[in-house]
Amino acid sequence: MRRPALAMAMISSSNAANAATVTDVGRIDRGFRKILLDAMGLEHPTAHDITLLRLLLQLWYGVLQSSLNGRISMPDAESDVRLACRLLLAGLSNAAPGSPPPAQD
Repeated sequence: MRRPALAMAMISSSNAANAATVTDVGRIDRGFRKILLDAMGLEHPTAHDITLLRLLLQLWYGVLQSSLNGRISMPDAESDVRLACRLLLAGLSNAAPGSPPPAQD
């Protein structure tokens, strides 16, 4: 957020890169996914888990881009990402069955 123009350039470059020709794109995507899986304690994610994480990452990129463009405030961006996490991550394979999403901080 301290250097929004640089952040926007990096996000735009990453989003525009073709994974078939730019090998770093896949590495970055896998790195983000691994960070999230490790944080959630998912050693053996299901295909559904991977789909939910992919959706969360895509949402995060969009919210970050909106914030960097001044379309939403940082508090709203944080609130949006927290809500998305509660909604999407409640469906992970290691979530307790029938348990509600965690309360907002």
